[in-house]
Amino acid sequence: MADLFNRAASEIAGIIPTVIDSGMTDVLYVDTPFNEFITIQDFAGPGITYRKGQNPTVTAKDLSEDSTHGMTDSAGNKLSPQSYSVGYREITVGVVGIDVKFTWPSLEASLGNLQNSFLQSARGAIAEKIATDVFARYTDAIAANELGAIGTDPDYALVLAGHQKLWSKGCTDINCVWSADQLSAVLNIDEFKQYRLLGRNTIEQKVDAKMGRVGVTPFGSGMYWSPKVSQAGGAAGRGMILDKSALGMAIKALPISKINADRLFTEERAVVMSVTLWYGTGGLVDTALSNTRMVEVKS
Repeated sequence: MADLFNRAASEIAGIIPTVIDSGMTDVLYVDTPFNEFITIQDFAGPGITYRKGQNPTVTAKDLSEDSTHGMTDSAGNKLSPQSYSVGYREITVGVVGIDVKFTWPSLEASLGNLQNSFLQSARGAIAEKIATDVFARYTDAIAANELGAIGTDPDYALVLAGHQKLWSKGCTDINCVWSADQLSAVLNIDEFKQYRLLGRNTIEQKVDAKMGRVGVTPFGSGMYWSPKVSQAGGAAGRGMILDKSALGMAIKALPISKINADRLFTEERAVVMSVTLWYGTGGLVDTALSNTRMVEVKS
């Protein structure tokens, strides 16, 4: 029986936290598509509020020569300086934590794979939490960008209209994120079925099958789905068509893991493995509830 305690303690002592930390960081930048449809911004400064400056719009004018003023606008009016007042959007960051307690039976069941077992669970938990936070931001869309109707499946015209809203704002890095209830309807749009070659792309072009990625639209935008995209009563779903500049995640501290084995042989007879990260999500342009670079697609 002593061997059980010894081999569990030995494996715990051999766990390399930096491997776990690196694997969890990959959830943010490599193994999930978050980095493809939102802007991830490191935030190492003081305080807990990240500010994103908002450059105001200025207008270039055709000029004409004028004997009095030198140059005027094309209508002959003297040029007046345009107001340039920089505003900002804010993202407040918060601490997110995971504590997992491995009792003796669970330790015995995971022996030989304890590090990987904890890593996979932590990675999944982080991905789910971030997805929940990001996809809840569909409410930021300006009222004019709320398209579709509850009970009506998205169609080609609706998806095109969503893209046109963003094209009018000069958006070029566009992605669609669909809810689970919307996915079947979207993938069965005739124009999309004629365009998509997902399986062939994966086989012949070595395209990565990243989590939630279901290909591209005929407009060149990426398509993703997630069960974390809003469900609002019954089969109602709210998908998002957004430019990468619309939403962001400010990261103050990347995930870090700690292992506490102080009570392995006392009281709880357990090891606690903990993960802590520090981030916040929010809009990067316009104002709350008036984000013009994202579209809410209701169905």
